[in-house]
Amino acid sequence: ATDKLTRAGLNMIGQGLSIFDADLRLVVGNEPFRTMFELPPDLARRGAAFADIIGHLARRGDYGDVKDLGAFVEERVNIARAFEPHYIERTRANGTVISVEGSPLPEGGWITVYTDITTVKEQERLLRAHASDLSDQVLTRTESLAASNRALAATNAALAEAKRALTESEARLRLTTEMMPAHI
Repeated sequence: ATDKLTRAGLNMIGQGLSIFDADLRLVVGNEPFRTMFELPPDLARRGAAFADIIGHLARRGDYGDVKDLGAFVEERVNIARAFEPHYIERTRANGTVISVEGSPLPEGGWITVYTDITTVKEQERLLRAHASDLSDQVLTRTESLAASNRALAATNAALAEAKRALTESEARLRLTTEMMPAHI
């Protein structure tokens, strides 16, 4: 009864979860784990070999273009046997982006949580695109303002020159007026 309740609880979470033992055999894989990776029933049941699951995913293209399947699976098994904590983000063949966070267990084996982060990655891409657009808009506006400032500076210089010329002309006119006899 406790196993059924635990399994029901694990199936309720939105993330995939797998627990492999020290022999790299699946101990627990919740329903989101199975559906996220579209695993056939024999690869999602207790006792399924890690190597078989990786081989299945690699054949399907979830790891990109794998030239030598046997060597690829062997490399993944060797990495898994190190039981090191890890976090990766991986784009699957179907375009979904999955974060994979694994942690070793004290008695051997490891637990891994898989989260579909496709929406988050799309939002990040859109934000980067918008930031780029905004940067372009800011740059264009800054260039426009700089051109306007240069034009204003030129206008100010011209006005200053006109003022100087008017002041000089006014001074000459005042001097001429002052020098004229009053009877003229």
